[in-house]
Amino acid sequence: MQEDIDNVDVIPSRKSDHSAIVLSINGLENRSCGPSFCRLNSSLLDNEEYVSLINMTYPLWNEEFKEVTDPRLFWDLMKYRICQESISYSKQKANERRSKMATLEAKLNDCQKNM
Repeated sequence: MQEDIDNVDVIPSRKSDHSAIVLSINGLENRSCGPSFCRLNSSLLDNEEYVSLINMTYPLWNEEFKEVTDPRLFWDLMKYRICQESISYSKQKANERRSKMATLEAKLNDCQKNM
């Protein structure tokens, strides 16, 4: 918390024989925030291609993190990798969908012009 502390002061206390310590801590509004957590689109689990991709890459991640002994850290690392792979896969599919839609719209425009 050292980087979050603005000011430290020791002041005398009137009702105690101990001194009081006053800490001024930065508020959350001064912090820059990144993505807080990943939400898995559960419809991806119905996609066999996505499920097989995760099943194929899981052993690689397991090997990569084999030296991690803390199960909580291992779980967080696996969630991080799944999130990365899910985002990448979703972006790829979205690009393919947009490309297909653009191709179909171009064909439709050509058909309309020919009529």
